[in-house]
Amino acid sequence: MATSTAKLALFHSILRSAQRNVPHYYLTVDVNMDKLLSLRETLNAHTVEGGDESISISANDLIIKAAGSAMATVPSVNSSWLDSVVRTYDKVDINLVGKNGSSPCVRNVNNIGVAEISSMVNGFGGADHGTGTFSIVNLGAFGVKTAACIIRRPQSAILGVGAIEERVVPDEKTIYRKAMVMSCTLSCDHRTVDGAVGAQWLQAFKKMCEEPVGLLL
Repeated sequence: MATSTAKLALFHSILRSAQRNVPHYYLTVDVNMDKLLSLRETLNAHTVEGGDESISISANDLIIKAAGSAMATVPSVNSSWLDSVVRTYDKVDINLVGKNGSSPCVRNVNNIGVAEISSMVNGFGGADHGTGTFSIVNLGAFGVKTAACIIRRPQSAILGVGAIEERVVPDEKTIYRKAMVMSCTLSCDHRTVDGAVGAQWLQAFKKMCEEPVGLLL
């Protein structure tokens, strides 16, 4: 218990330091999740038909893959501020920030499939707790709409993901319709990711989620 409390205190201390020393700014976007949820159902149906019921793809697994894929479009977000130089990484290693400061890292997200991501997230594929190149905080299970999160140094950005909820959205044919929508907030370090670059990454991520067939390529 004492060890867990000490780790949590250290985690909060690191966050306070990052908030003081990193120039944060925030961008929020709404993402239509209808097609991504449909793809999730299809993938899980195929794994069961194939006899592998141990694989269960979650919406979060696809969100992680979408974030990794968006780095190919805007690679400068996958970077670190190292005082005198900015380092941009080829591999996308994503920390999944959870309660008690736990943040397992899914490595090489841009080069592995959704099933392997799912395995790593669930603790079967060797995810570690080291520092990655990007972070995601998914608070949807708590009913949170979105969150402006504190960047984990030396990373350049962190994505706060909210609940997927049914909302009324505009429609060209019927004027309005219902859709499953998720709000996301990207926190960026202005020294490495300016406003235009952050917006470009968030649009790339939104496109990956709304047209998710590209996640399988």
